[in-house]
Amino acid sequence: MQSMKGWVTYKFNEMRLEEVPYPQCKPGWAIVKTKVVQPSVTEVQLFYGERSNSYDKVKKSLSKGPQQLFGHEFCAEIVQVDSENGFGLSVGDRVGATHTELGTIGRDFPGCFSEYAAVPLDALAKIPEGISDWEVGALQPLTSCVHNIQMLGITLGDTVLVLGQGVMGLNSAQAAKAAGADTVIGVDRRQDILDLAAKLGTDITIDASAQDVVKAVMDLTHGEGVPFVIEAASGSPNMGLSGGSTVSDAVACVAKGGKILSIPHFHQPVTLDFNVLRA
Repeated sequence: MQSMKGWVTYKFNEMRLEEVPYPQCKPGWAIVKTKVVQPSVTEVQLFYGERSNSYDKVKKSLSKGPQQLFGHEFCAEIVQVDSENGFGLSVGDRVGATHTELGTIGRDFPGCFSEYAAVPLDALAKIPEGISDWEVGALQPLTSCVHNIQMLGITLGDTVLVLGQGVMGLNSAQAAKAAGADTVIGVDRRQDILDLAAKLGTDITIDASAQDVVKAVMDLTHGEGVPFVIEAASGSPNMGLSGGSTVSDAVACVAKGGKILSIPHFHQPVTLDFNVLRA
């Protein structure tokens, strides 16, 4: 096969389905056939030209001409790989994406917004039966959230506040519960999403459109604050995100000696009032 169908980004907010070269299989890589691919929240922001993770990289890449970008959340089937690779992967394996030491799939090299793609072996995980292709496509962001929970050291009996109940917020809440957190508090502005969060295991929900989040959290914790705060709502308001207000909420809600993890990338500089930590 000399060519295949693939999406080519010409500039921000312009993508075309075209014939593109079939990928070459290098040592340590596999050729996969895309079964399912979904754009990540970050990729949607980048496509529309909103500042997010890798914005400068994508802008520089597009300045050189049309590029095959995006596609790191996928389910695929291996169609070519070295049979003696050290990852135990074989032709015919159904795989999903994790992360690779070689960069970001779809930014440092073409991702799965095409019929076939070359992917580093360290980014692929063999998927067992019982998980749908669409669910496999959603595993990549979950792996990031599991890693974050491990890095924070959340364990049995902990209380965790999750600001924002999008993909990363919902995944983080579930991962925190799986790690043993006793109480997970979820915050969002959409009641339907808060209902989903509760269904997925969040213990307490706060509607930021109707309540003062900081006051509600302090009331729940008797003025002590929360030892672990995960901020997962920042970003451009043009994309339905919070700007930087939830970062300020995170600082105001964290307990003394607590930890804050902010997952998103900011669309502009954020100013924090650290005086709340000295009150």
